[in-house]
Amino acid sequence: MVSLPKGLIGGRRGRAVRDHRIDSDARRSASYPRRMTYQELLQLARRCEGQSLTTVTGKRFWVGTYLECPFFVPESSGLGRSDGRKAAEGFVARYNETGSRRPADYADVTRNASYFIGLLLAGESADR
Repeated sequence: MVSLPKGLIGGRRGRAVRDHRIDSDARRSASYPRRMTYQELLQLARRCEGQSLTTVTGKRFWVGTYLECPFFVPESSGLGRSDGRKAAEGFVARYNETGSRRPADYADVTRNASYFIGLLLAGESADR
């Protein structure tokens, strides 16, 4: 019989998981080598305008900018969507803190996280 560490049994799992979190600098360096500014995000969106991009789940979309704010057009609906500049700046701030590529980590910041991450991935592949 295998003995599990204390805290992984029953409702105490959350505390055990918190004790083993990776710090944000380690996550950031593993996923993206440097911090990003909002202006760099806008430049990337402008470079990718007219290209078909893909989210991490494989959904295709296009990106554009309007009034210094990125917007996204999913192929499935063809309708543009944006949460505004404040949400885009919030995404950049959270990304700089965590370096996460998981859309769920930005759920409280923007509903377009999967598109922002797809945009970042497209920028990384273009840099290679």
